[in-house]
Amino acid sequence: MPPHALCRLGRPHPRLEPRRTLTRRFGENAITKASQIAIVFNADEPSGNSITLTGLQMSVFNGDTDIFDAHLAASMAFPTTFTGIGKQGFVFRLDTAETAALQTKLDALLNPATVAGLRIGLSAAASDATGGPETFNLATITAVPVTLTAVPEPGTLSFAVTALVGLSFLAWRRQRKTF
Repeated sequence: MPPHALCRLGRPHPRLEPRRTLTRRFGENAITKASQIAIVFNADEPSGNSITLTGLQMSVFNGDTDIFDAHLAASMAFPTTFTGIGKQGFVFRLDTAETAALQTKLDALLNPATVAGLRIGLSAAASDATGGPETFNLATITAVPVTLTAVPEPGTLSFAVTALVGLSFLAWRRQRKTF
C-alpha cells in the first residue's frame, strides 16, 4: 500500500489544502505493531534549497483521546534537497524506548479492531521553506522473512560438468576395452 499524506507544510495550495489536518488510521496502512511505523518527510524546494524542520511530534489517538506522543525531531536542518515532489524522502522512526512504550499501549488494547482504528497525527514547523509543498507520509515497515538458497558459482558448475564428462569418457573407454 502506498504511503499516505498526513499533513502538509508550506504555502497554501487549493488542491492540497484539505490535507493539512488529515490523520491516518493504523488499519489503512496495515499497522499492527509500533515497530512498523515510519514517517517520511518529502521536502520540495526549488533549486535544492535548504529547509529546517522543527518540533516534529507524532501523536496516536484512540477516538478523541491522545494515548501516545513521541518527539521524533527537535530541530533538523536539511542543507540540500532535490527539486520535485516525492524525490527527497527523510525517514523518521520511533526510538527503542518509544517503540516499546507504544507497543505496551497497543498490547493493552487487546482488540485488533481497536488497534486498526487508532489514528496517527503529526505536528511540526518548517522554516527556510521557499517552495513547497512539503509533505509527510506514513509508511509501513514490514519485515519479510527471507530464505536464502545456496547458488553455486559458475566456476563450480563448470567444474562439475567437466568432471561428469571426464567420468563418462573413462567409463566409455573401459567398457570399450573389455570387449
